[in-house]
Amino acid sequence: MTALESKIEQILNDLYRIDASFKQHEAKVRAIIKEVLASKPDTKFDERFAQDLRRKLLAQADLLKEKNDLSLLKRLKNLKLMNYALGATALAAIILVVVIGLHQAPGPSGKNDVADLFTAAPQITRLPNNAFGTLAPATQISAPLGLGGDNGAETFSQNAADRSLAEPKAVGMGGGGGTSSAIMPPFVNYKYVYKGSEFSIDHDQMPVYRRVKTAANGGDIASLIRNMNFGLVDMSSFDDLKLENMNLVQNKDFGYSFNINVQESSISIYQNWQRWPTPDKLCQDQTCLDSARLKITDVPDDAALISIADQFLKDHNISTENYDTPYVDNTWKIEYDNATDKANAYIPNVLTVIYPQKIEGSVVYDESGRKAGLGVNVDVTVKKVAGLGELYAQNYDSSMYEVEKDSGKLIALAEKGGINGGYWTGSAGRTEEIELGTPSVVYVKNYRYSQMGISDELLIPSLMFPIVKGPVSGMFYQKSIIVPLPTDMQTHDEGPVRILPAQ
Repeated sequence: MTALESKIEQILNDLYRIDASFKQHEAKVRAIIKEVLASKPDTKFDERFAQDLRRKLLAQADLLKEKNDLSLLKRLKNLKLMNYALGATALAAIILVVVIGLHQAPGPSGKNDVADLFTAAPQITRLPNNAFGTLAPATQISAPLGLGGDNGAETFSQNAADRSLAEPKAVGMGGGGGTSSAIMPPFVNYKYVYKGSEFSIDHDQMPVYRRVKTAANGGDIASLIRNMNFGLVDMSSFDDLKLENMNLVQNKDFGYSFNINVQESSISIYQNWQRWPTPDKLCQDQTCLDSARLKITDVPDDAALISIADQFLKDHNISTENYDTPYVDNTWKIEYDNATDKANAYIPNVLTVIYPQKIEGSVVYDESGRKAGLGVNVDVTVKKVAGLGELYAQNYDSSMYEVEKDSGKLIALAEKGGINGGYWTGSAGRTEEIELGTPSVVYVKNYRYSQMGISDELLIPSLMFPIVKGPVSGMFYQKSIIVPLPTDMQTHDEGPVRILPAQ
């Protein structure tokens, strides 16, 4: 008997001690063991490798449950690998491969189907009317713009007295500012005027959607971690553990870091900054940095950026089935086009391709009136995807809510600035008129926060009034005015934010 055959027999005997049913598949198990040992002869089977394999093993929990193999699952989860005197970490690798090999069948792509931590296909559960309670809490924070930045907007459901003390914000930018008149920009009062046609709301009630954030397998994975010996702390001494986040890093040039948020059912991808050698990072002096500065001619056209993003999603099996036609967020061009010194004007190194989300066929917007969804960042300097955000399981609860049908009231709300309100500086600033066109019904992403800091992500039926004629000067970023249709989101309208004069 050769050394390889002896090792295979030893591993087989260990497997049979865990579960005698492996003997029913001995020929297949033997072939799997031989293949693993032959393909990974120099693998370092240390404790860290064993812990990683055990995490992967637990990811098969749902699949094992579907196969009614609960006894095997229980034995594998409770297996104390470090108690084995014989190549315990190597045994962990074999167990993982055998379990996958025996419990998975090839899928349509020819690859083995694996148990999903999150569900990729959209799922909607119908609930009774008004199931989410009131939609207008005392304080409401609007949806983040782009990939994680809060736009700083406030809804008209807030108390007017509190809002009157708000620091001035540049319209559409979300930035704060001081109150010194020496550094204050000239204020502009925007007067919204409806110029559209007559319209009507055809339904008394419309569905509101709330995203379900299911911590899939979080408890199962944490229970596995409890059985690990980290050396610094005895994790088994803590009960009721639940995994919320996992972070992984791709250790290679132009590699990525990954945040898997189990609690939010989302995955974010970022650059691994330590291994992302863009031209500017390779510079050692100012001359090099100046030469690496982007020019407008360096920016690829939208079609090229979308092609890079499309290929990344295809390469990594990220579905775009529930998304609309992608577009490039070119908001930065507003500032560039207004710059007098184009040579020194800001040109971003990273541009975002947005794949607008759809909910039951309707495109989702953010509160600024832009289509919202999966965002893929493309690094212009190296023509590579630099990250990805807003990728999450699209599981929703749906509940019907009464909506406002009086078009006069809805137009009046739009002329006050809609969901984000407006800004009024009184006689201190000039007034410019903005014309609004005929609205359409859309769904708008909205975040509602509790006092405990827990957020509900809602999709609200709303009217979107397009801005058909903007201000004649300055930088104005807003594309439309959003007015939510549910009646209880309109109860506490207080009009625009009033900016206090500088002291």
